[in-house]
Order: sequence, then C-alpha cells, then structure tokens
Amino acid sequence: RKRSIVFPPSRLQPTLPLPLGAGLIREHVYGVNGSPLHTLHVLRDRRILYIAARLCIMTDLGTGAQTYFEGHSADVLSVDYCPARDLAV
Repeated sequence: RKRSIVFPPSRLQPTLPLPLGAGLIREHVYGVNGSPLHTLHVLRDRRILYIAARLCIMTDLGTGAQTYFEGHSADVLSVDYCPARDLAV
C-alpha cells in the first residue's frame, strides 16, 4: 500500500474539459511594468497611459474605464505620448 499525506476530496466529481471555444475575457488590468523609465504618462484630461507586459493601457481616472492597445508579440518596453496631437506611440 502506498502512503500519502495528500488525498483527493471525498466527493470528487470528475468533470469534462472545457470546450475548445472557451477562453478568458479581460475585464481590467491591475499592475504596471515600472522597470523601463518614462513609461507612465499622466495626461491633462485625467487619463493615464502605461504598459504592462504586452499591453499599453489607457485608464480614465474619473470612470476607471480602460482602453487596451494589444497585438504586440513581446513585452512592450517603451511608450510615449504627444499631447499636441493626442497621440501615443
């Protein structure tokens, strides 16, 4: 007999794996990549622009709503903002 200190739950019900179409939906990004310099921008209209992993995030400080700029194949290491043109690059 094999001895163990880890036991399965007494009422374990096996479940089927999730269907192939299942996935996650991003609701909100918490956190910021603070390693690269100058990657957090506070804008005049109460928004902030920052990076986290492969995302650039624009957060409205009044409502908490976020807009995501995604599609990068690696972590974003820099972001800049031009207030004259309201343009993030």
